[in-house]
Amino acid sequence: MLAINNIWANLDIKTYKACLDFIEIKGSYLGQNLVYLVFKRAKKHGILYKIIIITRDNASNNNTCACYLYKIMSCIYNNYLDKLGLCRQSIRF
Repeated sequence: MLAINNIWANLDIKTYKACLDFIEIKGSYLGQNLVYLVFKRAKKHGILYKIIIITRDNASNNNTCACYLYKIMSCIYNNYLDKLGLCRQSIRF
C-alpha cells in the first residue's frame, strides 16, 4: 500500500493534514516503479511542484524514487523555463 499524505500551513498559520490517496501497489516496490505512482497522483491532486519530502519504509528505495522523480520533474521544469526564456534557472528538489 502507498499513502500520499499532505501537511500544509494556510494563510491563517494553522497546520492542516490530510490523506490524499491510499493506493494498492501492484507489482514491484522498487523506487523506479513507485515514482510513476507518486508522479501521477501528485499531478492529479495539484501538488506536484510542492513536494518537499518523500518518506517510506525502505531508505534505498526512497533515494531511488526521489532521484527518478527529480529526473522527471527537471525535464518538465526546464522545458517550462525554456519557453519563458529563463534557461539559467534550475529545479530545486
